[in-house]
Amino acid sequence: MERKIYNPKTAAAWRPAKEWVELSEGSWVCVWELSVPESLEVGEAAQRHPQDPRPGANEKEAALWLLAYSCRDGEEETASRIFSDLEVHRIYALPPVDFTRLLQAARGLLESGEEAEERARDFTAGAATDRPRSPTGASKNSTGSPANSQESEWVSSPAP
Repeated sequence: MERKIYNPKTAAAWRPAKEWVELSEGSWVCVWELSVPESLEVGEAAQRHPQDPRPGANEKEAALWLLAYSCRDGEEETASRIFSDLEVHRIYALPPVDFTRLLQAARGLLESGEEAEERARDFTAGAATDRPRSPTGASKNSTGSPANSQESEWVSSPAP
């Protein structure tokens, strides 16, 4: 089989995937898949200040800007963002159920089918067994289980 080499000059134009989400009060929002520039903007907005000691991206900012860029007022190419840069704070006023619905839709459009399946598999309930559950939720084999916890006899030596 011969491979077709990608040519950006002749490639088909990218079209974002879209999903309509109904809000709790009956209105609808069209959630769009982000373009590459929009994805980069979200990533940049989620960066922490260099002097911030916390590791990783700022998930709050990432979610906020993901919704700001992905929520549109229609499916047409001319559809406008619902939350402009100056109105992004209005996302905080959404009812939690609506925020969750929109965020799930936006994240779902970002993930491939395999990634979404893998994430769902991580949270799938295990097989049913006759064994009683641990009161802590830890498996009987876990070191966190009360059945396996032992008082450690740590010997501390004086600091040099």
